[in-house]
Amino acid sequence: MINENVQKLKNTIRAGRAMHGYLVTSADCDETVPEGEPSSTAELLRQCAALLLFGSEKTEMLEFSPDFYELNGGAKVEQMRMIRQELSKKAFGGNNRVVVITDAHMMNDSAVNAMLKMLEEPPEGTFFLLTGIEQRILPTIRSRCQIVRLGTASAAEIGAELIRLGAAKSEAQRFAAQSMGSLTRAKRLMQDEAFQKLRQNAIEALLDIFEGKLPFKWAKSIGRDRQAAKESLGFMLAACHDVLNKKTGAAGGSSGGMRLNNAAGALSFSAIHSAVIKIAEAEMRLSSNAGVNPILDRLIIDIAEAISD
Repeated sequence: MINENVQKLKNTIRAGRAMHGYLVTSADCDETVPEGEPSSTAELLRQCAALLLFGSEKTEMLEFSPDFYELNGGAKVEQMRMIRQELSKKAFGGNNRVVVITDAHMMNDSAVNAMLKMLEEPPEGTFFLLTGIEQRILPTIRSRCQIVRLGTASAAEIGAELIRLGAAKSEAQRFAAQSMGSLTRAKRLMQDEAFQKLRQNAIEALLDIFEGKLPFKWAKSIGRDRQAAKESLGFMLAACHDVLNKKTGAAGGSSGGMRLNNAAGALSFSAIHSAVIKIAEAEMRLSSNAGVNPILDRLIIDIAEAISD
């Protein structure tokens, strides 16, 4: 699946016109990826890094290159400072150096300050390639980077890729419809039954709230798993979108079921919109250090109160 903006970025690098900083955002920026596994967006940045260092998209040599640095936004500030110190020296290859930072929205204040100093006065031949959730990255970082928005893949594109990976056509269509435009999410739904169950439980919890119930057991089942909570809220938002589609008679929707149809008939547009706002607010709270269970418990009450007004 070749995105037009991906091609533009790679062509710019090949032509020698790359800027010193890029922030690449997409649906695969890694709310959906288990720890330790690369997202498709992170893999794109590695390909771009290989282009800058070797003139080829082959990433195998990156791990052997002293001019390539890669870390996660949640890394300690000491690692950022160490990279900054290394960048003050001459490149081993004599030409370019590349720093890839995934999940840049996870950087704390100290790491952001260290990053800003590098972006403000980048050493010659040094390139910074970042991924992350655009809205959660500080404007001071965003303003110093060229933002490349990859958008979402179509269900047809994702389905074709899943079929190529061995899925039956019916399965590929189902997981593509449930993926919210993320190939990474679609692959995980196809391969991970626990992830499928996480989605099902999140949608059922939302429908419970819509029906006047308070699913605190669902919140408790998430435990302290912040990543599972974030993914669950994403599934809830998608289900709200499906309710709106049912209500307006628009095509699309992957949640299905009589309960969703009933919710579309029972809830007003204003109530659904209020639920979306409450879920988005909970997503932002999950980005802080607040406890996961209190956030989800509060969300249940907030949605229940919002749709009853």
